[in-house]
Amino acid sequence: MYSCRQLQASWRAPCCNGSEIFEYNICVLDDSSGNEVRMIQQEASVCECVIDSLEAGHTYRLSVYGVNAIGIGDPSWTTATTLAPPPQPPSLLCSEAGPNYLKLKWKPNGNSSALTTTQYYYYLEKENDNGKFSPIYEGDNRYAKVRNLNESTKYRFRIRCSSRVSGAGPWSSPFEFSTEQLPPPTIRSAPTVTEVASGSFQVEWSPVRISSANSKESLLYRLQVASRSSVERSNNIWKTAYEGMSTSYSLSTSESVQLRVQCVRIRDGIESVSAPSAIQFATPSLAVIPRKKTLEVTEQEMLAIRAQDISNVQWIQYHILSDKHYAFVILLLFAGIAFGVALILDALLFEQS
Repeated sequence: MYSCRQLQASWRAPCCNGSEIFEYNICVLDDSSGNEVRMIQQEASVCECVIDSLEAGHTYRLSVYGVNAIGIGDPSWTTATTLAPPPQPPSLLCSEAGPNYLKLKWKPNGNSSALTTTQYYYYLEKENDNGKFSPIYEGDNRYAKVRNLNESTKYRFRIRCSSRVSGAGPWSSPFEFSTEQLPPPTIRSAPTVTEVASGSFQVEWSPVRISSANSKESLLYRLQVASRSSVERSNNIWKTAYEGMSTSYSLSTSESVQLRVQCVRIRDGIESVSAPSAIQFATPSLAVIPRKKTLEVTEQEMLAIRAQDISNVQWIQYHILSDKHYAFVILLLFAGIAFGVALILDALLFEQS
């Protein structure tokens, strides 16, 4: 065997029986149909022949016989099969993209039975800045992670696979994938809120700085507001109150609200948003005064009631349960006991007499 579309046949020179062999004839037959595919005449000085332009993965019958001045010798027969065609390039997919990496995966083309029985070896290459491809992975895995990439950048890859039987197949057409844009940093502290008037607040937050050489990139701040009562209902509905480059905003509200700030990075028309900052609360002073007055009146009333209750208890203890009353009760108790004893003794003496 020689390749997927070729067969290489070789033989040993037979006995010439006194007449020199001057040529060999090689006949190629289709094994399934028996039809003659090729007839090749070979000089006697060479005992091998390469048969090309055959079908890949097909079985043929070969016969070789020598020719001399006397006639044609007996043919020698053999059966040979061309190699299976090289595997086609797999389809390349991007399973995950990050700011500085790409996770690629692939699956070889072909029927499922061939995929389970054939061991493939894969070659993955990435296009450089000069337009040439350089290898980044070789192995039998069906996935690879390409690291150390630039954010929001397109990269081109190509892939091919090989098998032990048929060798390496052709390269695929270039596949293009892009890394994601890195989100801006998160504002670490919660925004500060200062009430400048009743229901009017000045909201400020710390700025965020990013280093970028792209003139098309901009950084914005997004101030979001949600009702404070929504915290208890666990149904926060955040609404954008301000979006711009300033780090402060004048907010007017008649109810208690919660605030947070996000950084928005816009690069080449693509927007990426940071995680929200810590939450800050803003409560108008008008919403607090009535409640404080109510609490103060309630506390005064409670103190007055407690003082009145204490004075009543003290009056009862003094006028009803004083020491004189205790002594008088004890004296009456002893007098009753003495009177009872006297009656008993008098009755006993009367019976004896």
